[in-house]
Amino acid sequence: MKKFFIFFLSTFLLSNCSSILYSGNQNQFYFKKKNYTWKAFQTKDYIAYYQTNSIVEKNLLSTEKKITKGIYKAKEFTGIQNIKTPIYYFIVNDKNDFKKLTGLNHTAISYSKSNTIIESYFLIGESHEVVHLLSNQNWGNTHSWISEGFSVYSDKIWNNQDIDILCHQLLKKNQLIPLKKLFKNNKFNTFNSQICYPQSGSLIKYLITVYGWDKFLEFWRKTDIYKVYHINANALENQWIEYLKTLHKS
Repeated sequence: MKKFFIFFLSTFLLSNCSSILYSGNQNQFYFKKKNYTWKAFQTKDYIAYYQTNSIVEKNLLSTEKKITKGIYKAKEFTGIQNIKTPIYYFIVNDKNDFKKLTGLNHTAISYSKSNTIIESYFLIGESHEVVHLLSNQNWGNTHSWISEGFSVYSDKIWNNQDIDILCHQLLKKNQLIPLKKLFKNNKFNTFNSQICYPQSGSLIKYLITVYGWDKFLEFWRKTDIYKVYHINANALENQWIEYLKTLHKS
């Protein structure tokens, strides 16, 4: 087993605020964030930035192992081994810290152009955000529900619950999103994240399991259910729901 040696970089003393968010230079925005002083450690694949007295600083070795595990899982899941390095990780304590840093009501985000991930500590070790980097950098952009579903499927869980079992529960409560609505690319972020993310993950899992990997890669590029799978949204919905009905756990 290869050993990863952590070594500490110089502490970054950074101030002032930048508005660079979508130009591929997200790192400068976070480096220049007012009242943030960054420390870092580095392996062959990534540089991880964290704050003084943060959870990361108190758990450096376990953090390094978890990040390394997440990268390994993402590479195995996507089949993409030639990862762009280094990945720049900015790790915050929780959702509140994430919003203070980014201004966003999320817990994690990735930027493929700058090879950057901003992530809450409790998500460290999951492959979700690394899968976003690998898939977008190697296959290009796709519809939001496909990209998010693929990344959710990589971890197979949502909020520590199996995505298929969770969707089975949502089905029984009549809370699933009609696929014709879910498939509209500009609508994804308008849905309840506790439904659209696991539902998309379960759907992508179903497509890959039933129709195969090559068809999915074609679907990633074309984003058209009928042209790739020769079924419409209603037919896929019926097939998937019948599969969910075979699950007896609740």
